Amino acid sequence: MPEPLELSIEEMYKDLSEMREDVATNRGREEEGKSTKRSPTLIFLAAAAILFMVYGISNNFSKSVNTSLYGKLGAFALGDRKPTLSGSVYTVRQTIGGKKYTLEVSDSIFGGRTLRLQAPTGPIQRIYHKDEKFFANVANQYSRYYYMFVDEESDGTVDSILQVRELWSKENRFLGRYQNPITPNEELQKTYQEAAKTLAKQIGVAETGA
Repeated sequence: MPEPLELSIEEMYKDLSEMREDVATNRGREEEGKSTKRSPTLIFLAAAAILFMVYGISNNFSKSVNTSLYGKLGAFALGDRKPTLSGSVYTVRQTIGGKKYTLEVSDSIFGGRTLRLQAPTGPIQRIYHKDEKFFANVANQYSRYYYMFVDEESDGTVDSILQVRELWSKENRFLGRYQNPITPNEELQKTYQEAAKTLAKQIGVAETGA
């Protein structure tokens, strides 16, 4: 056992480690032996945050280097804006040859960049209910027919299509819409690509290699 200390009045107010070498040594060893414990939950959350950040950067980089016509259309719609975490829709509207084209681009940091192109077409028969003939005979309204092409990966491949008829008054007041989903086929795929080229030419977006 350590020998007892006989303290003077002055020594009573000194730090114990100044008087006992063994105490000072032990204190140092205790401090050296301590290690900072990290919560496994915090480590997991930090790792997950890093992975999400890396994925987000990689995901958006892959979209930015899509130099196809469809990738360029998407980039044109975004302009100088950046994708958001929750996602946003960016719209381009053009009238070409008296017909309306509308491009909607939905994008987010962690999601894909989806193109929705409204391409005008001639009258489409049998896309809604039995009262179709009634609307054809109404004099104070007109119809807009178009396809809504959905390209989920901005790669020029149609994933889904809607046939749409919109009803408008002569005063250009929107009255309603009828729509019908149809299965993509080779002919409609070609229609989508031609419509995309028409819109791209109008807004000054050139095909790669053109």
